[in-house]
Amino acid sequence: MISVTTDSLLKGIGCNMLEKAPKTLFPEECLVELSKLVLTDSKALVLVSGAIERHADVFHPEFLMKILKSAQGDPNVIGSLLLKTKDRRFLKVIQYCHELKYKSAKPSKTLTFAAKIGQTPVDSDFAKFDLKISEMNRVDEKKIAKRELWAQNNIFIHNRILFGCNWRADIISTIEIGGKNPTEVKNRLKCSYETAHRVFNDYRLIQEIEGSVA
Repeated sequence: MISVTTDSLLKGIGCNMLEKAPKTLFPEECLVELSKLVLTDSKALVLVSGAIERHADVFHPEFLMKILKSAQGDPNVIGSLLLKTKDRRFLKVIQYCHELKYKSAKPSKTLTFAAKIGQTPVDSDFAKFDLKISEMNRVDEKKIAKRELWAQNNIFIHNRILFGCNWRADIISTIEIGGKNPTEVKNRLKCSYETAHRVFNDYRLIQEIEGSVA
């Protein structure tokens, strides 16, 4: 994984940050990277939660599952955040995160203090993953990008809106950020070669048709 800042990763999942989103990281990859950081960064955690809840429908559950199986994120954080969406598409991912019995880093005092002194209850979704943090305030809506603006500056979201939140959209995005052949696409996304090959050929055909028309 390339080295990027927290603000850049937040931009990559749909937050309004000044930094640019990573050009080669899908939103799910940004989320997995953020999951390592947010237990010590309360502001980032609130922003991540708000962005995932607002934009849950353009996150790809199958792709997220594949990343979780190969990356070093915190599945307890991811499972807790996905619970908050109440989106049934994520049920298998949440179950997988729970079954891992992962040992998370200790949350910062900022995240736990209010609950410890009884000022707020413990967050019920995080508690299901044995993370005792204070119930979070809702994020300021202005800090979460509007869908149309996010899509203008993020090829992954643009293609998911255009083609649906599926492998076809992500394969096309991978081609557009430099995937040169079906094998490169397959290795990048960890999807099946057959799917990568079919969509790659479809994309190349459309490019040829558009080139001949022009």
